[in-house]
Amino acid sequence: MIVIPVIDLSNGFAVHARYGQRDTYQRLRSPLCDDGDVPSLVRNLSERFGFLLCYFADLDAISGRGDNRALIEQALGEHPAMQAWVDAGFRNAAGVEQFRGDWRARPVVGTESWQATHPPPRDSVLSIDSLKGRYCDPAGLTQAAPEDLPQDLILMNLDRVGSASGPDLSLLQRWQSQAPGHRCYLAGGVRNARDLEQCAAAGASGVLVASALHDGSLRANDVQRIT
Repeated sequence: MIVIPVIDLSNGFAVHARYGQRDTYQRLRSPLCDDGDVPSLVRNLSERFGFLLCYFADLDAISGRGDNRALIEQALGEHPAMQAWVDAGFRNAAGVEQFRGDWRARPVVGTESWQATHPPPRDSVLSIDSLKGRYCDPAGLTQAAPEDLPQDLILMNLDRVGSASGPDLSLLQRWQSQAPGHRCYLAGGVRNARDLEQCAAAGASGVLVASALHDGSLRANDVQRIT
């Protein structure tokens, strides 16, 4: 199982995501991040934890208010070994193709943003977004045949983001049954090393984490032991 750090971006800064209430997010301040500074955050995640992959949620692109691509490119440029998954609010295949280029970013398609009638490209990552107990899925991707979906699925429970309420293992079980053979990554609520162990035991391919890294609940040796 792999652990993937999450970086939420808004107006050129890293912000602290909680409960999916994006209008309330504030600049991230922690031992890993000085007042929302993204390059220093990526540097700390790389040097202190040894991460080689980060997940970026570009909240401006998701909400249609611009984007933070240049900032992501800058941060990655300082760390040649670092890879990135990026959710930039892709609405259709044309948007995904426009995003691609000569940089090390893999597109993440969020069900909350996708508007096309056809599924996203198979080589993308699909984020299955839920809030208040319901899927955020206007295009109905959660009802598509598993073979039509990308192989990598992020199970994003927005209610649990920043909540320290524990991972949604029932959501993992649901998608393991619905899409057997797919790789499932849990996102939202992971608190500590025990949660990592439970996710691994339940068969998760990976977990996405943020708050537990910044408050010190997850340490470098916790991450390295599980991966």
